[in-house]
Amino acid sequence: MTERSNHPSRPEPGPVRAAMIDLLTHQPFLGFAVDDLAVRLVSGELRFDWWYSEVVKQGRAEGLWCTPTELGLEYAETTDRLEDAWERRQSGELSDDAFVAVLRETVVTLEDWLDRVPGAPWRS
Repeated sequence: MTERSNHPSRPEPGPVRAAMIDLLTHQPFLGFAVDDLAVRLVSGELRFDWWYSEVVKQGRAEGLWCTPTELGLEYAETTDRLEDAWERRQSGELSDDAFVAVLRETVVTLEDWLDRVPGAPWRS
């Protein structure tokens, strides 16, 4: 008989977060600047997820520059571009430099949104 853990199971990370974890832990080293971008992306994803679930779903997103739905769609499109770039890099179709450019653009976009969203506790 196997012992069961008393801890609830954690959900698997999404494809972008999983890719960044792989980039940080298993991929050939691309430099500290790229590692920094990967960490910033994971952190940004976690903050965005928290903000969306705690602020938007409770109706406290007044002052947002677009509707929450539009922002959610922009977020999905942005992370989809990064996921596509990751897959193309893995297959050899995209160079490391081109992938890093997409990663940098994604991080800058996400951090810009997070600097402007209403009700964000990290700006206090």
